Amino acid sequence: MDTSSAKSPSHSVASRPLKKRKYPDGRMDNNYEEENRSPRSHPFDLDGTSLDLTSNRKFGFEECAALAEFLASDKQCGGSSHTANDDTEADAHPNVVTEVLLGRVGIGPSGGQALAESFKFHRTLVHLDLERNGLGALGACAIFRAVEANTSIRKLNMSLNDIKAATTVGNDEATKAIGDALTKNSTLEVLYLVRSGLGPKGGNHLARGLSRNTSLVFLDLEGNDIMADGGQAIGEALKINAALQDLNLRWNRIGCGGDRGIQSLSDSLKVNASLQRLDMSVNELYSEGAMAFGKALVNNWSLLHLNLERNAIGTAGAVAIAQALESNTSLQRLVLSGNPMMGDAGTAVIGQSLSKNHRSGLKILELVGCGVGVDGARAIGKALETVGASMESLRLEKNRIGGVGCIAIAAGLEHNSSLLHLNLSRNSLQAEGGSALAMALKNNRTLCSLDVSNNEIEIEGSHGEMRNPHLVESIVDHPSLQHVNLSD
Repeated sequence: MDTSSAKSPSHSVASRPLKKRKYPDGRMDNNYEEENRSPRSHPFDLDGTSLDLTSNRKFGFEECAALAEFLASDKQCGGSSHTANDDTEADAHPNVVTEVLLGRVGIGPSGGQALAESFKFHRTLVHLDLERNGLGALGACAIFRAVEANTSIRKLNMSLNDIKAATTVGNDEATKAIGDALTKNSTLEVLYLVRSGLGPKGGNHLARGLSRNTSLVFLDLEGNDIMADGGQAIGEALKINAALQDLNLRWNRIGCGGDRGIQSLSDSLKVNASLQRLDMSVNELYSEGAMAFGKALVNNWSLLHLNLERNAIGTAGAVAIAQALESNTSLQRLVLSGNPMMGDAGTAVIGQSLSKNHRSGLKILELVGCGVGVDGARAIGKALETVGASMESLRLEKNRIGGVGCIAIAAGLEHNSSLLHLNLSRNSLQAEGGSALAMALKNNRTLCSLDVSNNEIEIEGSHGEMRNPHLVESIVDHPSLQHVNLSD
């Protein structure tokens, strides 16, 4: 029998054993034949060096695996002839990826794990956006382990991924990975972790990395409930860190669980010389917390922007802030809005302090809904004359200034040469306030925008007749006023 033409079973595709694919979560795909599949195509269209996949409604594990393979290719990783420190690599190879945008496409934990390995050694990736992808602890942990090894990434958005959406152990591993990434990565400059479920433990792990990090300049931790313990750890880290310039701690309940978090963060401002912008809004500071930050501002010359909005600050806290404003020359923006308990007395002291400081650098002052009355308006009006060389924007909406208070504000505006934006909406200014502003605008030459809406100024009567012609004339004739809101 001639068997020379017979095919050996070992050469038969049909009889060849299938190699099952294993997913990162342990599941097996029984319908996948790795040996016999054709090379995977990569339907990823580059816009220059940017890969924007945000239009995909569903980007599951299969798509993540394909993208990982594409990013792990020799071309995308820079090839063996290039070094990780070669800054001209992207220019020399215009088709390499420098930006991957995958926000809100439903990657999930297994997709995050599939992608992570390709990010580890990618040499040209600069910007990675993975916002709101349900990564959970497992996916986030894998991504941050990749960032730990990566030597090119500068901007990372991991917001809204609920890192605590797993077991407590999983959450701890993920937040440890964040700390390790910040410790070892030396290129990351911008990190978004908004509403990521870090909690106090996560705050501690992140602080550990922050204390050793030398590259991060921007960190957004809004809405992570790090509370007093996490706040304390970050405050201690800021006493060591010399790189961070912008820190957002809004909505973290730092005042919950004692004052140690507030005290640590405020104390850090006495020694930290790099931080320029700090957002401490909605953190249950109360007057005690404001007093701590007020004392810190006396000895700080680097902070440019401070936000203490909605912290239930009372008059005592306002007085402490005011005392700092008497001597501070570096602060450019101060937000105290949403603190109605400061009241007329507290805001008056702030205005008086600004009047005393002829070297003040304050450009933006926001006192929305702070209970400003006639006394506060008079002090602020006087300050407008004193800090005329610096103040550019003043927000006083939703207060109790009234017509008499507006006369004082208008007097300051008349002699001010720097104010560009003034918002006096919802202050019951009425016709008296409108007339005062009309006179001030005749002499003021710099204001660009004015909002006096919802003040019963009555520009027009019920039959269309002009009720306040002087204000309208002053607005029309003003040389720089471009945006005006007179609506009621």
